[in-house]
Amino acid sequence: MELTSDEGYYWFYTQNLQWGYYDHPPLIAAMIKAGCSLFPGELGVRFFNVVLSTAGLYFFLNLLPNELRQSRRTYLVLLAAPLLQYLTFIVFPDGPLLFFTLVFLVIYKRFLSKQDFLSAIYLGICLALMAYSKYHGALVLVFTLLANPKLLRSGYLYLSLLVAAIFFAPHLWWQYQHDFPTLKYHLSGRTGSISFKHVGEFLSQQIFAIGPGLIFVPFIVKTKDVFERTLTFIIIGTFLFFLISSFKTFVHFHWTSIALYPILYFAIAYYNNTSKRKLFNSLVLPFCILFFIARVLLMFPVIPNMHVGEDYYHGRKKWAEEISSVAGNSPVFMPNNLREASLYSFYSGKTGVALYTRPEKKSQYELWGYEDSLQGKNVLFVSKYPFAASAKLSNSLKQNLNYASLPSFSSYYNGLKITATSIQQLNDSIYIEVEIYNQRSIPLAFDKGPNGETTTLVYSIEKGKNIIRADILEHISFGIPPLGSSQRKVAFPINELAPGNYNVYFGIRSGVLPDAILSEGEDIEIK
Repeated sequence: MELTSDEGYYWFYTQNLQWGYYDHPPLIAAMIKAGCSLFPGELGVRFFNVVLSTAGLYFFLNLLPNELRQSRRTYLVLLAAPLLQYLTFIVFPDGPLLFFTLVFLVIYKRFLSKQDFLSAIYLGICLALMAYSKYHGALVLVFTLLANPKLLRSGYLYLSLLVAAIFFAPHLWWQYQHDFPTLKYHLSGRTGSISFKHVGEFLSQQIFAIGPGLIFVPFIVKTKDVFERTLTFIIIGTFLFFLISSFKTFVHFHWTSIALYPILYFAIAYYNNTSKRKLFNSLVLPFCILFFIARVLLMFPVIPNMHVGEDYYHGRKKWAEEISSVAGNSPVFMPNNLREASLYSFYSGKTGVALYTRPEKKSQYELWGYEDSLQGKNVLFVSKYPFAASAKLSNSLKQNLNYASLPSFSSYYNGLKITATSIQQLNDSIYIEVEIYNQRSIPLAFDKGPNGETTTLVYSIEKGKNIIRADILEHISFGIPPLGSSQRKVAFPINELAPGNYNVYFGIRSGVLPDAILSEGEDIEIK
C-alpha cells in the first residue's frame, strides 16, 4: 500500500526533528526518521510501527493466563478487532501509544504485587513515552488512579511521576518556546459550541472500530482483582471522555485506542468459554474472514478506485507525477490540505505546501515559516474548487482539482492580525473600526499583483460554521512597518440578514487565493 491518511504529514515532520510539533508530540517523527534511515519509501515510514505492533502483541499475551495464550480462539479474537488491524501497520501516533500503554500495564501489574524502586523508575519512563506518543496517554494514568486511589499514598507513585516529568521536560520547554501551539489547538482550536451533531457519529464509529462482537464484553464481565478493575476503568473512562468530547468536536474513531487491549483482554476470556461458541461463530469468526479479504484487497487493488473519503490506498505515485508535470520545479500550494501537500512532497520529491486560511487551525507548515518561502516565486495553486482563470487538472485518482500558475506569489495567512476596536449598528449597516497588525519583522506592502490582482479587506458573516455572507469591505494599497499597525473605518450592510446572533470575521483577499481570515469572531446581533 502507498501512504494514506496522515502518514505523509507525519513523514513531513522528519524533515526537521524537534522536541515537538504543532499537532503532536515528537515520538512518531523519531520512529519514521529511524525507519527511513533503514529502508526507502513506504516500508521505511511504517517499519517501526510494525515492529512496535508486533512487540505489543507479545506484551499483551504475557498479560493473559497461560491457558488462554495456548488457545487458537485467542488469536481469532485478536484478528477480529478492526482497530487493531488498522493501527498495526497504518502509521498514527496511536501505534506507539498502544505499545507503551501495554508496557505500562505489564509494569503496573508487577507494581501491584511488588512496589519497589525499579518498578517506579520503569513506570515513570513508560508514562513519559506514552506522553511522547500522544497526549491521550495521560488518560491511562488518570483512570488507573481512579480505579486504585490507594496508589496516591505510595511514595513510589510520586517517584514515577517525577521521573516522567524529567523525561518529558524537553517537550514542555519546546511548547513554552513556541507559545504552546499544540495545547491551544487541541483545547480550543478544534472545538466548537455544544452540539449533538457528532455524538451519533462517535457511537456508530466505535461499534465498527472495536467490533460488534467485542465492544459489549467489558460491560457484562465481573472483575476479579484491582488490575482487572483498572482495565475496566480505562475502557469505560475512555468511552465516557470521548463521548463528552463528541458534544464539542468530531472524535476520530482511533482516538479510543487506549481502550482496545483492555477490551481484548476481557473478550478473549469471554469467548474462550465453551458456552459462547455460537456467539463466537456469529460475532467474531465472520470478521476474521472479512478482514483477511480486506487486507488482500488493500495489497492487490483488483477493485478500481477503492478508497474511503480522501484515503487512497494506491495511485498516489502517478497522481504526484501528474501534478508535477504541470508544476515543473515550482512549489505547489494546496490551501487547507496538509495531507495532499505532504503526500505530493513524498512521492514527487518536490515542494508541496499547505497553509490554513483561518486562525483556529494551523499546521507544521506555518510553524516552520513555509509561507515566507513562497513569496515572490512562481507557484502552482491547486484547489478542489474552480477559481478565476483556473484549468481542470486531470488525474488518475479522479479528484476534482483545479490549478493555475501564479507568478510573483503573495499571501497573508500568517504574521498578521486584525482586531475590531469598536462596533456600532446604525440603521441598516454595521460600522466597525479595525486595526491591522503586522507581526512580521519585515515591512508589509499591499501591492497589486503582476496581472493587476488587487488586495482587499474582506468580512465574513457566519452562524455556527456556516458562512452567511462574505464580501469586500475596501481595496487596500498601503504599507505597514514591521510590528506596526494601521486603523481602518469600514461598514457593511445588514438589511438582508434575518434577525439573530452572528459572528463577523475580518481578513484579506489577495487575487484568486482563498480569503485569509485574520481575526477572532466578533459577536453581532441583528434585531
